[in-house]
Amino acid sequence: MNTIALLGTLHSAPQLRHTQDGLAQASVVLHFAALKADEADYTVRVVLFATAAEEFHANCHQGDAVIVEGRLHSESRAREDGTKERHVEVIARRVHAVAIPAAPATSAPAPVPPATTKQRPPAAERKTAAPTARRPAPAARPVAAAVADDDIPF
Repeated sequence: MNTIALLGTLHSAPQLRHTQDGLAQASVVLHFAALKADEADYTVRVVLFATAAEEFHANCHQGDAVIVEGRLHSESRAREDGTKERHVEVIARRVHAVAIPAAPATSAPAPVPPATTKQRPPAAERKTAAPTARRPAPAARPVAAAVADDDIPF
């Protein structure tokens, strides 16, 4: 199974064009950081087709943080000097916008809500509850619609 998910920022603005058959095609360069400090950051071309391409072009801009789901596509191309060059790109099925929370303006603790007038029961009568975990952040809304495999022109 050829599936990949990448988290990165849009290095360039999405470009929209149409194939000879009139199918919309959007492409963009996705930038993401290397895992090791001594490696250079990575970039990869991302391509979307059909309605997903149009929605992506309308809703995404350079610098946006996104998660791209899709499949890897690679091909070898001949250069003018006769050598072969390998190109790798992601054919995206879905793109999700990632909301990056803003840093607080100050490091002051959050305000405590005022106490209620209702008295708490004695400690012996209180039920002990498991510590509450933080709620997960709301799921990122998809920016582009899912693309059916039969919409991809190859």
